[in-house]
This record gives sequence, structure tokens and C-alpha cells, in this order.
Amino acid sequence: PPSKMLIDQEIKSLMEGFDLTDDGELKDYLGTRFVKHPDGSIELTQPWMINRVLEMVGLNNEGTKQKTHDTPAVHHKLLDNDPDAKPRQQAWHYRGAIGCLSYLMAMVRPDIAMAVQQCARFSNKPSQEHEEAVKHICRYLLKT
Repeated sequence: PPSKMLIDQEIKSLMEGFDLTDDGELKDYLGTRFVKHPDGSIELTQPWMINRVLEMVGLNNEGTKQKTHDTPAVHHKLLDNDPDAKPRQQAWHYRGAIGCLSYLMAMVRPDIAMAVQQCARFSNKPSQEHEEAVKHICRYLLKT
């Protein structure tokens, strides 16, 4: 890894040719939060987008204890298209929630990829089971 001195020299040389400012260490950029850990690793999160999807599905009630999950999906069951499934019970926008979760999955949360793709398959006609699967993902995000 480059030394602090080498980085400072590079920034100084860029400032000579361009109108730049050095704002210090990167913390937030375009909705993404960057957290540098002592071991040198960098954690990327999108708390605003996570809060947005939690709000969409009605899981943003601060002050109330929310149920959370350790995994993004129920591990023993794949979602299917059951013609006799119960219809959705809630009015939140299923496709909108899937879109937000897909964005999170692609940008900072690859751990939810399988679960999100399972739910996305049923965006055309989601049932109560699919609705609950989306909320399961959100409860996982709430915990992590």
C-alpha cells in the first residue's frame, strides 16, 4: 500500500494542474458510507437506502422492538408460484421494494442476492408468501 507521504505528494501534484481541494478522508459519497477499520479493510454501507426500503414495507417504527432475522431468506424453502396462494395483505409497492433491494444488492450487499432474486421472480403477481419473503430480507437488513 502507498505511504501517507506518497499519497500527499500525489495530491499536491494534482492540485498544481487542477482546481482541487483536499477534504480529508472519505466518509460519505453519493449515499454510500465508507468506514475504514483498523485492520485496513473498508466497509461500505447505504444506510439511507436501507432506511428507505424499511420505510416502504412498514418496518421503520423507531422506538418499537422489531423482529429481526439472522439470514436474508428462510434456508429450507425456495419461493414458488402457487396458484392457490393467499393474496398480498399489505398495500406497499412490491416492485419498488424489489428495486431498492436490487440496488442495495448490486452496490453494497451481495449477501442478499439470492433472496432478492427469488422475490424478484414474482414481481408481476406477488402473493402473501412473497410479501413475507421481502419483509424477511428487510428484517435481516435491520439486524445487520
